[in-house]
Amino acid sequence: MKAKDRKKQLLISAVQACEKYGYHNFNRDHIAEFSGASATLITVYFPTVTQLKRAIVRYSIKNEVLPVIAQALAVGDKQALKCNDELKIKALQTIS
Repeated sequence: MKAKDRKKQLLISAVQACEKYGYHNFNRDHIAEFSGASATLITVYFPTVTQLKRAIVRYSIKNEVLPVIAQALAVGDKQALKCNDELKIKALQTIS
């Protein structure tokens, strides 16, 4: 698999981990669970938690993964705060 494709697969798995475990509770082992990759390989593609979370939020905004956006907004994530107001409202409506 090409590096670009592998990184996208890991990112999608990271978003799935956030949906299941929560934006503040997920970790590389959770991503590994969804991707079948090792936590070490995930670190190769996303060396820091900051880089990983930034990528997750950007992907979530682009693909309207509303629960992840809502959780990121709730903790004041800078990337989430940059999304348009309509998307913020839609995302926050998913919080019960």
